[in-house]
Amino acid sequence: MKANMVSSVLCGGAQQLPSIHSRSISNSPSVLIRSGSQSILEPSAVSITSSYGKILSVEPRKEVSAADGDHDEDADNFIMTKEEIWNVAPAIQRSYNFGPYANESKVIQELVHLGVEIHRWEEKFGIPEFVLKLDFEKNIAPYITFLCDHGVHADDVGNFFTKNPFILKENLQNLERRIAYLRSKKFEENAIAVIISRNPFWLVFSTKRIDRRLGFFQEYFALTGAQVRQLATSGPKLITDKIDRVKEITFTLKEECGFEPDEIKKLLLSTPFIFRKYGRKQIWLRFDYLHNEVKFTHEQILKWPKILTTNRSRVKARIGFLQQIGRAQFNPEKPNFVSFRDIFEKDDAIFATQVAHSSVHKYNEYLKSV
Repeated sequence: MKANMVSSVLCGGAQQLPSIHSRSISNSPSVLIRSGSQSILEPSAVSITSSYGKILSVEPRKEVSAADGDHDEDADNFIMTKEEIWNVAPAIQRSYNFGPYANESKVIQELVHLGVEIHRWEEKFGIPEFVLKLDFEKNIAPYITFLCDHGVHADDVGNFFTKNPFILKENLQNLERRIAYLRSKKFEENAIAVIISRNPFWLVFSTKRIDRRLGFFQEYFALTGAQVRQLATSGPKLITDKIDRVKEITFTLKEECGFEPDEIKKLLLSTPFIFRKYGRKQIWLRFDYLHNEVKFTHEQILKWPKILTTNRSRVKARIGFLQQIGRAQFNPEKPNFVSFRDIFEKDDAIFATQVAHSSVHKYNEYLKSV
């Protein structure tokens, strides 16, 4: 029995899943930005001890509201996805070696002490020169305080900067507005912490761009406001990723794999990774094998959607081995049932001995034969 389409949304009624060619993000309405603004809470005082034992004092940040908007909107709109950000450079990039500065630059020493893998910045256009001019206490410590205030664990700050040094070029007031925007859309504090921790690039998107992205997902998949928040929290990287890929995967799931719109929504909310990591061909080949060869139903795949993200060769080898020894029994109502989770989550040794009830030697011999 197919589930009914959810019709309750934040602004206006939900619509049926559109054709892949019927909408583009530039035309998506800003459905989430229209509610009233909410002032950001005053952050608690934070002090940071540097590797030199010096206490770094940080001035309290001014209270801002999501309604204020980003000051540098034009510059912010220029920043695109992670891949686009890291490739804003001439065709031939100049490599920059931090090595000669390691013993002289206090800012480099502090960043290394913080856990930043600065060698990963060496080929990022404009970052090495920019960072070497910074004063750690004046220019970097306030960003550490900001991140910790909003839920990034102190042990993860170094990794955050490693992945996204560009945040150091962002205006702190704009960053506060982006947090205020999420609060105004009823995101809980722990959800905000998860979003910015799991997707360091989220904060370089302006409130208008994030609003358009969330609005796209809400309209395209007929999501409720609560489901939009669920998606943003469980798959924050998907929100800032390429929209065209989302449309392509949706087209494949609907037109080629035969999933209904409500089933596609279920896949999106349970396993957003499907829409971000893989191409149409990868998804189709996995589905084709599982559905058309092994005869898994849509309902079975929906129950264990991660199987669509598992390496096809690995799944094919394991199911093939189960078929060879007569244990490919995937009906939970019959004896010797094998769950989908056991197929893709167990390591080879556990799979061979506990799932297939065979031996590692026999499984390895089978792998050599295929």
